[in-house]
Amino acid sequence: MRSPTDSKTVTIMTATWNCNAQVPSKRSLEAWLTGQASGEEGCVGADMYIIGLQETVELKAKEVFLNRDVSGPWQKQIERALGATGHGRFRPVIKIHLVGMLLLVYATEHIARNIDGVQEYTVGVGVMGVGGNKGSVAARFRLFGHRLMVLNMHLTAHQQNCDSRNKDLQKIWKKFSVEPSGHGLDDLVFAMGDLNYRLDIKDGNIVKTLIDKKDWGSLLAFEQLIRQRAENKVFLRFTEGKIAFPPTFKFKTGTNEYSEKRVPAWCDRVLWWRDQRTCSVVQRWYRSIEEVYISDHKPVCALFDVTLRGAKPGKFRSVSPGFGHPLMRTNSSSEEDEMSTGAQSNGSTPVRPSTDTWSQRGSRRSVNKGGSSGSGSTKVTSPVEQAQGLAIRVNSRRSAFESSSRSSKSGQQYLNLPALEPSSRSASESRSPMRIRKGSSRDRYSPAQVRNASPARISDSSPARFRDTSSPVQSHSVSPGARQRRVVSSPLSPPGHGGMGEKDSRIA
Repeated sequence: MRSPTDSKTVTIMTATWNCNAQVPSKRSLEAWLTGQASGEEGCVGADMYIIGLQETVELKAKEVFLNRDVSGPWQKQIERALGATGHGRFRPVIKIHLVGMLLLVYATEHIARNIDGVQEYTVGVGVMGVGGNKGSVAARFRLFGHRLMVLNMHLTAHQQNCDSRNKDLQKIWKKFSVEPSGHGLDDLVFAMGDLNYRLDIKDGNIVKTLIDKKDWGSLLAFEQLIRQRAENKVFLRFTEGKIAFPPTFKFKTGTNEYSEKRVPAWCDRVLWWRDQRTCSVVQRWYRSIEEVYISDHKPVCALFDVTLRGAKPGKFRSVSPGFGHPLMRTNSSSEEDEMSTGAQSNGSTPVRPSTDTWSQRGSRRSVNKGGSSGSGSTKVTSPVEQAQGLAIRVNSRRSAFESSSRSSKSGQQYLNLPALEPSSRSASESRSPMRIRKGSSRDRYSPAQVRNASPARISDSSPARFRDTSSPVQSHSVSPGARQRRVVSSPLSPPGHGGMGEKDSRIA
């Protein structure tokens, strides 16, 4: 039971920016990460930075397919900028990327020591509904025993696609099991990114006139996200601070002038939800940084004071797998650990699950109470990685089964079984005795036939005929040019199951 007297207050800086495939200078990053807008007070003494970037690469088909990790230059520049803030040394805690989306979390030494249970999520909702050009990268972790979730999102573009953006959010919420209620997985959720919601005004000149007058109230009456939230369609129970800054999109690169190609809009946003029983949130400010010119979007940042009630010291056992921190690398011989983390096709080492009870609907992992101790980080694998892992495990088990059934003296050994009756085939299509492997044939022999069958070696001089001259079973003659049906088993089919299909092979 958490005691309200044991409280911790953490200052968290959230920052989002669609950088248009540009790496900014150190000076631009310092202005963004400290929130030093013209005439405004900057950030003083933040304990944690949650940074969400979009379009770190150009969103071309090649980049969507390759999904390259280009976070290196960004990490270097951000760490230099954080070092120049004078707020102490920051430690990298989380790094997740998907095509152009990048989520970075940095924390001071004291805060980092109380972070554990890092879990990663990615989902694409772009090309064909699954492309990574649009979607979200997110992470869950524990801070002083409280469960936090951060999401960086990039949703469908263009003014007329408001319903598509709503569907994107619904898919992300379902995939990540985001449930902003006392019965959900989290105590605090930060959601940010290029949400791409626009103004329902067709004439850009009217919008620019109201921007010059700083009449934000008249413009926000036509803002799509505010309207959708008022109708309870998206971001239920979330909170957004007061918007008192100009629209962040779309600018002419290198200037502070809006482009004539698009109607200006507040595309870049920061919202949050908190469980009132366990934490409280106070937003100090919410602003855009107009002094940064290299992108057609302006960066946005918000500063929060978060009070965690009943805080407990954490056990810093891991950081995000994206950083490859030595503390989270754990060797495991357990098959359960291997199956929970998927295939190790990328050379990564399996990570033991956390001991906390986080039932993850929509994810591969389900961490149960009383799990094995070790690293507190669990990486949620994609369906492709799961399939690769299944293929590797099935092939290894099949190889072990075959090797155990072979004779050390005779090499490969098979069972000579009488040919099955050609029920619907013509005489010319009668099957010759084939080598029988477990789960490799659709036609099934009875258990008695298999038990009574004698082993027969395959002659090295005539391997294609699958027979031995000393065998009492007579082989069917096959004329040159005749076709023989051969079963092709799937690499994902477990032992004991039939193949996925058949193909013809001509016998020379």
